[in-house]
Amino acid sequence: MHTTGATLQNVVINNGELVSSNNYAVNTLTPTINIDAIATDNVLDFVEDNHSLLVTGTTTNVSDGQVVTVTIAGVEYTSSVTGNVWGVEVPQAVAAALSSSVTVAVSVSNASGVNATANTTFTHTTDEPVVITISDNDIDSSETAVVTFRFKEAVTDFELADINVDSGTLSNLVSTDGGTTFTATFTPTPGVKSDVSKISIGSNWTYQSSGASPVVSDIKVAFENEVGVDVTTNNIVKTGFDGWTSGAFSENSLAGDGYVATTVAETNTQRMIGLSDSDTNVNFTRLITRLSDGNGALEVYENGISKGAFGSYATGDVLSVQRTGSTITYLKNGSVFYTSTVASTGDLHVDTSLIRQAVH
Repeated sequence: MHTTGATLQNVVINNGELVSSNNYAVNTLTPTINIDAIATDNVLDFVEDNHSLLVTGTTTNVSDGQVVTVTIAGVEYTSSVTGNVWGVEVPQAVAAALSSSVTVAVSVSNASGVNATANTTFTHTTDEPVVITISDNDIDSSETAVVTFRFKEAVTDFELADINVDSGTLSNLVSTDGGTTFTATFTPTPGVKSDVSKISIGSNWTYQSSGASPVVSDIKVAFENEVGVDVTTNNIVKTGFDGWTSGAFSENSLAGDGYVATTVAETNTQRMIGLSDSDTNVNFTRLITRLSDGNGALEVYENGISKGAFGSYATGDVLSVQRTGSTITYLKNGSVFYTSTVASTGDLHVDTSLIRQAVH
């Protein structure tokens, strides 16, 4: 229809209705709930049960705030749905005491009261590949001690370089039974006092029977000391005002070799993630990888000091900070782009700092 002079007059519509009722709600969408793989592979091993256990999952057609009930080994936990994601944290003592086969059952209802359920089973194994003992637990400067490594089966390529030692050094690593039991001499460092020194080993050795290396599992980070953030499972969302005023520190720690990794969610915000030996503040201190604002530039900071810019990154890239022995390396999608010149010792925790409100 066209009218001259851009004028519309007496415009009406008639839909044939005489009267209508008040509005009412109809929701015939069926809710669903899913459980993520427990401990990433449905196997909780002897390393992972040293930490609290995160049980997570997703929903569809369930509104935010609906309560999810999670039953693990007969104990109930609850969580709220946020953005179709839910999660609960099982205390470490409970996780360590779980039986060898564990059932997880979850349920949730949508706002109309329609229920959805799911269940899964995972395995809990407490078999340690190696047991480490020391002949003297209270060593002074005039003493040495014998450290014994007993593997569950014979191994090859186990060397001093695979061993991380606090407050001293190891020497004379030998095996007299074909690679199942090794001994070494521990010599304490002069002028050191520590009640919590540890010896740990990496995974750069193989089993003689299979030629396979030991499996070292990824562990979802359990955060604590949360400031200005909301944490859902191992995802962090900044809620505080702009500035380096928000972050969280991990309950999990690395005593020896290991790494922290994150998958890039967006490229237009600033956030830092890395490894720290203490939680002094929420600013970008200690061994922190910086993901810069706007153009996706990748920078490295150590103890608050910039070590330079190292190209760019994109959504979906995996960025990580790794310790091997006493060496810290920074990686993008598994490739090293910077190696630290500062030696690293002691326990390290995952540390984060976020500057703007966005999902990370």
